[in-house]
Amino acid sequence: MLQVRNLLAGTGRRMRILGRVGAALVAPAALAFTPSQHFSATGAEQSATSAPTPAQFAPFGLDEAPHAAYPTATRLRDGTVRMVWRQGTAGVSDDGRLYTAIGNPATGEWSSPPILVQVDIGPDIRDPHLSSIGDDVWLTYFVSSTNGIPAGARAARSTDGGATFGPSVRIDPNLPYAAISSPIVQVGGKLMTAFYARKAGEVVNTAWAAWSTDNGQTWASNRIANEIDTKTPYSEPWVVTNGTTAVYLFRDGDWNAIATRSTSDGGVTWSSVRRSVITHATGNSASVWASNGRIYTVYRHTVTRAAMLASSTDAGKTFIVERVLMPASSSTSSVGMTYAHPVELDAGNIWCPLGMERSDGSGRLYLGYL
Repeated sequence: MLQVRNLLAGTGRRMRILGRVGAALVAPAALAFTPSQHFSATGAEQSATSAPTPAQFAPFGLDEAPHAAYPTATRLRDGTVRMVWRQGTAGVSDDGRLYTAIGNPATGEWSSPPILVQVDIGPDIRDPHLSSIGDDVWLTYFVSSTNGIPAGARAARSTDGGATFGPSVRIDPNLPYAAISSPIVQVGGKLMTAFYARKAGEVVNTAWAAWSTDNGQTWASNRIANEIDTKTPYSEPWVVTNGTTAVYLFRDGDWNAIATRSTSDGGVTWSSVRRSVITHATGNSASVWASNGRIYTVYRHTVTRAAMLASSTDAGKTFIVERVLMPASSSTSSVGMTYAHPVELDAGNIWCPLGMERSDGSGRLYLGYL
């Protein structure tokens, strides 16, 4: 079982908050930003050349050193938001654990202290991704036995808003180096997600899709894109959907660009691979298909390592680079942005947690509106 453990267990300080087991809400550092009109219901945009505002993203305040990264979030039925992230001694270490908190981005109040998500397999738990489908909250992650090397893409379901999770299921068909970097979405009557892996004997990662018709109990998968012949890796995919069409974004090469494919019939047929729809881009293609019909993608710039924003008005066929969301402290001595997860809280209001690695190798989490 995946369980959520109160870190104050045994101290007598056990409280209920927002209808779930937790601890008192506290407000972290004051949020020095307001929601941007960029995502207005009419689609009005601010200039893509307007100067970035580093203060727009403020420290989360509840993550702990030395390394917090890979934040994910989902909006719950009651309007609150659940966050999950990884903490460890380093970005690549054999002691990574997942922590969670619930709160209200509008007020900056979050349950404190964070509680530990106890997963049922693996010494190092990496790259969590949350999503809400109906009354269920889904968690995907992968496990590593040593040095961050992937050893299986997994998914688990919660029926209580992410307070507890049932047993996890391996999504990939026991492929070597299988990892996952996408939430689960619903496409028609099926669940879908994306992972990356290699078949035995292969030397580069390839991009895969996984489907479930029995609410996540079993999964079938197929390879979506590969460039094995040229030894070009396709990795860290992310899938978004408007309910019928699914757009599959993935990393095109190690530090090169983002590519896409799409399907409008539940994966029966696919578009051709659209390579380099976003250039100078890496990291997982953290995306949301917003209510105004646009896809918004947060990614890492390959040179500056900054967190960047791009958008598509044609279902992932082309993208426009909008602006810098948050600069990296160093473009040479750190990874820079370590994943993000944009979430539409309500129409025209998109909020996003992101991780940023500092020049000293530590990693912290930041919250802001796009």
